[in-house]
Amino acid sequence: MGKAHFRRLGAEVESALIVDRASADDPQWAALIEAADLIYFSGGDPGYLYQTLVGTRAWDAVTSAYARGAALAGCSAGAMILGQYLPSRPALDFKFVAAFGWIRNCLVLPHFDRLPFRSMLLPLIRRKLAGGQYALGIDENTALVGRMGGEWQVMGAAGVSLMTRRDSKKYPAGSRLALPGA
Repeated sequence: MGKAHFRRLGAEVESALIVDRASADDPQWAALIEAADLIYFSGGDPGYLYQTLVGTRAWDAVTSAYARGAALAGCSAGAMILGQYLPSRPALDFKFVAAFGWIRNCLVLPHFDRLPFRSMLLPLIRRKLAGGQYALGIDENTALVGRMGGEWQVMGAAGVSLMTRRDSKKYPAGSRLALPGA
C-alpha cells in the first residue's frame, strides 16, 4: 500500500525487503537506504521493528542518509520507533523501553483516537511520564510534519494530542506547534 501511495504522488519507489536481523544486515538494502531521499517505516510490531533494526547496517544507513538530508517518515509502529520510548507491551501496566530517539523524550502513540479505553489510558500515560518526557497521540489519517528544532504542523483528517505529566492539549488539523525541549 505504501509503494502504491508514493507512486501516485509521483515518487520513484523502491523497497528494502527487511524482515529480520539478517536482512537488516544485508549490504544491498543498506546501499538502497543510504541513497534514499525519503525513508518510510511501515507498521507492525514496534518492538520487533526496533529489535530488527537496532545496531544493523540498515540502521547505520538510515543515520547516514538522514545526516546528508534525507527525510524520515513512519506510520503506526514505524512512527513509534522514531520516538525516544516505546511501551513495553500493549497493556495497562506497560513500562517505557528504548526506541531510536529521533524525537527526544517522546513516546509516539499512533491511532490515538482508536485506542480502546482511551479515557482510562490518558491519565495512566500522563502519570507514567517523568519530568521532560511527553507523549504524542496521533489520530488516524493524521500526520505531524516538521523538523527537529523547528515548527511542526498537524495535517490530515483529525488531530494530535500532546501530553505531559501536568497537562494535555489537542491540536486540530492545520495547527502548528513546537515540541517540548526542541
